[in-house]
This record gives sequence, structure tokens and C-alpha cells, in this order.
Amino acid sequence: MEKEESTYKVITEFHEGSVNGLVCSPVHSYAVSLGENGMLKVWDYVKQNVAYQRQFVGQGTCLEHMPATDGNKGRICAAGFDNGIVRILSITADGLQILKSFKAHDDSIIGCKYS
Repeated sequence: MEKEESTYKVITEFHEGSVNGLVCSPVHSYAVSLGENGMLKVWDYVKQNVAYQRQFVGQGTCLEHMPATDGNKGRICAAGFDNGIVRILSITADGLQILKSFKAHDDSIIGCKYS
């Protein structure tokens, strides 16, 4: 039996290690990913490029996107880290802005959810 060779095309490289969170904006053409390495990237999937990225202290563990409202314009995310820190981030035309950062627990944040 002949071994079938697979061909593939690398579209982009996101993180070193695993991707521990991936969310899409409810109203904009971007996705956000959070890597085990603490790197957060905003991927513009229409332009097919990384629009913004930022390295944070700690390993990224979870990511959640806030539902869109008139107040947040569908641009707010929460990122959790293994050091117990949660960062609330705004994706703006100028990049990533930390709105709030707090130590929620002594242990790793394993999940976050907006209601």
C-alpha cells in the first residue's frame, strides 16, 4: 500500500505552545486567541493578518468575549491566566487597551463567562 503524501499551506502561526482560548467578535471581523505562552493576538480574518498582539505575564488559560451592547460596541474580552489574574481588554482602533486587571484567585483561572 502506498503512503499518501499530504500537502498543506501554513496560513499563519499564532502561538508557541497550545492555544487555550479563541473567541470571535459578535459584530466585528476579528477573532482573538490566547496562547499558553501568555500572548494575546487579534486576528483580522478579512484582511488575513494579525492586527494586534500583546505579551502578558503568566500562561493564558481562558478567554471570553462580552456580548455586544451599545456601551461596549462588541469590543471587550476577558482573559484568564495561570497566576490567578484576569484582564479585561478593549480592542480599539489603536490596539489592545487594558480596562481592568485584578487577581481573582491564588490559583489558575480555569474559565470566565459573561452573562
